Amino acid sequence: MIRHWGAALAATLLCAPSAPPPTMALDPARVTAVLDKAAFAGTVLIAQGDRIVYERAFGTIDPKGEAPHRLGEIWRWASVTKQLTATIAIQEVAAGRPDPDTPVRAYLPDSRAPGAESSRRAC
Repeated sequence: MIRHWGAALAATLLCAPSAPPPTMALDPARVTAVLDKAAFAGTVLIAQGDRIVYERAFGTIDPKGEAPHRLGEIWRWASVTKQLTATIAIQEVAAGRPDPDTPVRAYLPDSRAPGAESSRRAC
């Protein structure tokens, strides 16, 4: 059942007309207040286009509170990359790159993924 909902959502996103996202005014003090109240630990970067509008590190890396998060630190994302990759892929398709009707092998010739030689589109 969940697979069907995921396929329906993906088809809706791929077939929907794309419009540029609205530009919103950012209140850095409000972002900071919300993250402080939530006791957020990590780093936050918010950009509008190519311009960084908010960047800050919060909390500590370790449970003892001895090592603070710092901007520019490198740390593992693990499974979070799946959601980011999916979001970027959908944005690229909405922008006309890549063509969703082109088989995956056209872009990744060495792909061994099932169905990489054919194109399937739900729209």
